[in-house]
Amino acid sequence: QEPIYKTYNWEDSPKLHTISASEKEYSSVILKENQIIEYAYNNDVLTSYILIHKIIKANNDEGIMRNNRIFLPFSDDTRMLVTKARVITSQGAIKELKESDVKVGEDKETKSVYRYFALEGLDAGSEIEYIIVFHQDAEYYGRSQILQSDVFKKNVEFKIISPSNLLFKAKSYNKLPDMLPAVSEDGRNVLSVKMDSIPAAKQELFAVYDPNLMQVVYKLSENKSQDKKEIINYVNAASSISSLIYEPKTKTTEKKIKDLIKKINLGSEKNQAAIIRKVEDYIKQNFSVEENVSDNDKMLDVILEYKNTNNVGITKLFAAIFDELKIEYRVVVTSNRYEKRFDPDFESYNFLDEYMLYFPTIKEYLCPAAFAYRVGFTPYNLFNNYGLFVKQVNVEGMTTGIGEIKFIEPTAFDKTKHNHYVKVDFSKMVDNPTLEYKLVLEGYYAQAIQPYYSFMPQDQHKNIDEFILKNFFAGVTVSDYSIENKGMENFGIKPLIINAKSSSSSMLEKAGNKYLLKIGELIGPQVELYQEEERKFDVENDFNRSYYRELVVTIPDGYKINNLDALKMKVQLLEDDGTPTSYFTSEYEMNKNQIVVKVHEDYKSIYYPKSRFQDYRKVINAAADFNKIVLILEKK
Repeated sequence: QEPIYKTYNWEDSPKLHTISASEKEYSSVILKENQIIEYAYNNDVLTSYILIHKIIKANNDEGIMRNNRIFLPFSDDTRMLVTKARVITSQGAIKELKESDVKVGEDKETKSVYRYFALEGLDAGSEIEYIIVFHQDAEYYGRSQILQSDVFKKNVEFKIISPSNLLFKAKSYNKLPDMLPAVSEDGRNVLSVKMDSIPAAKQELFAVYDPNLMQVVYKLSENKSQDKKEIINYVNAASSISSLIYEPKTKTTEKKIKDLIKKINLGSEKNQAAIIRKVEDYIKQNFSVEENVSDNDKMLDVILEYKNTNNVGITKLFAAIFDELKIEYRVVVTSNRYEKRFDPDFESYNFLDEYMLYFPTIKEYLCPAAFAYRVGFTPYNLFNNYGLFVKQVNVEGMTTGIGEIKFIEPTAFDKTKHNHYVKVDFSKMVDNPTLEYKLVLEGYYAQAIQPYYSFMPQDQHKNIDEFILKNFFAGVTVSDYSIENKGMENFGIKPLIINAKSSSSSMLEKAGNKYLLKIGELIGPQVELYQEEERKFDVENDFNRSYYRELVVTIPDGYKINNLDALKMKVQLLEDDGTPTSYFTSEYEMNKNQIVVKVHEDYKSIYYPKSRFQDYRKVINAAADFNKIVLILEKK
C-alpha cells in the first residue's frame, strides 16, 4: 500500500480566503490545519509518516513577525520527504518555495542546529501555506497531540492511519471530540477528529497551560494478526521498569556497592530519614547526570567507575544502595504536570517520563536526578499528579516489578514558608526611620537560592547575595546585611535567614501637618489577580505555601494614628465543610507607641476548579489590598 502522502497535495490555483470582521481582530488566523500520522510497514518494520498541511493568514505586523519563518523538524531519526511552502500576498501574487530554499541556523546558546524557510514579501492580509512530510521511527507506546494553541484555528483535522491488522486507541481531553474509527476503501484503519474551529487559548495566572489545551493521547491497542490486545499496559510497563532499575549484581558489583556505602560513612545512624539524606548527599556530590549516555553507561559497574550516567542510571544506583541497606522503597515514574497530566484511566507510556523513589516508612519522595533537591522535596512539577509506583518482587526466583497507580500528594503548606519580620522605628527621627528586616525562607522558597551556595565558588557567593537583595528588597536601600544557613547541607533542615538594615523615608509622605505611613508596603510587592475575561482554566498552583509577616512600628511620642482598624482583614476560601484552605488574615495590637501587626496568609490546596476562581482571587488580592494600606500619623 502506498503511503497517503504520495497522493496528497495543495490546490493548483490558490486564492485568498475571506475572513470575518472578528477574525481580522487576531494578529493571525490558521485557516486550515491538517495533520496525518500514518503507520506503515517498510520491509516488515513498522514505521511512520507524518504529514502537516497549514494555511495561515497574517492580519498585521505582529502576525507577519510571528509567521515569517517556518521551522522544520530536525532530529537523528527524521528524514524529510516533502518540503514546500508558498506565500500569497494581499494582492494575490504567489511566490513558491522549494526544498532548495531551506536555510540552516544555529542557536547561539544551545548550539543546536535548526532548519527553516525564511518567508519574504509578506504583507498584511497575505497567506502562508506549507506542506511538510517526514519519516520517523514508529512511536506507538503512547503519544499526545495538542490541537489547540494561542492562535484561532479553522478547519482542523487530525488522523491516525494504520495497517489493517493494527488498531489504535485514543482519548480526547478538554472538550476535544472523541476520535472516530473508520476503515478506508483499501482496508486501512483510520481514527480521526475534525473541528470547524478551535478557539485561541491564552495563558492565565495560577494555571498550567499545555495540559489544559484540547488534545488527544493515542497508543497501539491491538494486533489482530498476532491476536494481541491491550498491548500497551502498565503490567508490562512495571516489568520493564523493574528490568531497567533492578540490575542482577555480580559479587564484584556487590562489593563495590558495599565499599561505596562505607565511603558514605553512615556510622551508627539508625534514623531512616537521616540515612537516606546522607546517601543522597554523597551520591549527588560525587556523581553527575546527563541525558546523552550510552546503554553501557547505565550499568552499575560503569556508573561506579566513571561516576556519570543518566536519569535511569542514577535511579538504578540509588536503588542498589537502598537494597543493600534494606530500606524499603518504590520506584515512581510520572510526568511533568506542566507538560502533560498523568491520566490514571488511560494506560500510555508517554506519561512515564520522570523517575522518583518513594519511601513508605517515612512517606517521603526523593528525586535521584534533581541535584538541588533533597528527600522530602522533589521538583514541584512532579507532584499533585498520578504516577506508576513499582515494587520489586521475587516470583519463582525471578525479580520483576508490580505496578500500582497512585496519587502523588504535594508537600504540606507548612513545609514551605516565607516569613517576613520588619521593625520600623520613627521615634528618633520621623523623616528618617531605621528599618530592620528578617526574612526566613523554608522549603521551595529556600530551594530556589539556598543550595546554590554549594554549587558556586566562594568568590561568586556575592552574586547570589545581590540576587537576594534585588529580589527581596526591591526599592529598599540596604545599608548592612547578613545571610545565615547557606548551602545545600542546610536545605530542608535549617531555614535560609536574611537579616538586613536600612534607613528610608520612602514609606512616609508629609501631607500638611500629617504624615502618611505606607505600612502595607512593608510586606513587599504582591501579585494582583484582576481578570476581566471569563476564566477558562482551573486554578493550579506550583506548591502549597505559608506566609507570616510581623510588622513592628514605633511611632514618635506625641503622635497618634486614627485609622488603625484598616489593618484588620479576613478573607477566606472555605470548603463545603467550612474548612478554610486558603486565607489572608491580619490583626494588630497597640502597645503604648508601638504597633504590632501580624499577617497570616496560607495556601493549603494546589488545585481549585474554575468555579472557585473568584473565591481564590479574593484571597490573592487581599495581600495586594493590604499592600496599599496607608496609616495617617498626626500629632495628638
